[in-house]
Amino acid sequence: MILRYDCCLWSVTFAVLVCWTGACAAKCGALAPVGKELASSTAVFTATVRSVDTEGSKLRARLRVMHVWKGVTTTEVEVYTSAGKSCPSGVNFRRGQQYLVYARGSAPYDLHVSECDRTTSLGGGGRDLRLLGTPMEIDLEENAYDVLTLVQILQTRKIIVVGMILILALVAGLALAAWRHRRAQGSSTVASLNP
Repeated sequence: MILRYDCCLWSVTFAVLVCWTGACAAKCGALAPVGKELASSTAVFTATVRSVDTEGSKLRARLRVMHVWKGVTTTEVEVYTSAGKSCPSGVNFRRGQQYLVYARGSAPYDLHVSECDRTTSLGGGGRDLRLLGTPMEIDLEENAYDVLTLVQILQTRKIIVVGMILILALVAGLALAAWRHRRAQGSSTVASLNP
């Protein structure tokens, strides 16, 4: 009886896994040809992964751009992809690795990729690179992250300055209230001494 139950459980588990895997594959379908993927992507470029962070159900990769075919004008971009076991799943970016990226979204800080586009490691993208041809000759804007970091620092400093002003105002208000209280007590003491 137990053996029969185990066989049924394994059969159901196997069927669910096969259907789930098939559903993921069916959701993506075949990869689009290079020309079509280039046309439908917001940005196409090669880059080296500088860092990878998890933000909830998303993975954020910061990339150093090397060559551009479309859509990128900065040396640094952020690319988001699914983290975990979603369907379709994301690209498994690894720090220090180089990738050919086909992304959608807004460059440079809101680009997205998935397993359904042609994004791949440079080792596996040789054919795509030949079909894409020569990259664009553009001057990439340096230090895009430095500007972003400066803005973040200034915003953080604004918060700190506002917080310090509020604390100083609170301390000044308390000191004024204490001074008035002492003054009022001093006046009542002097008034009680004078008949």
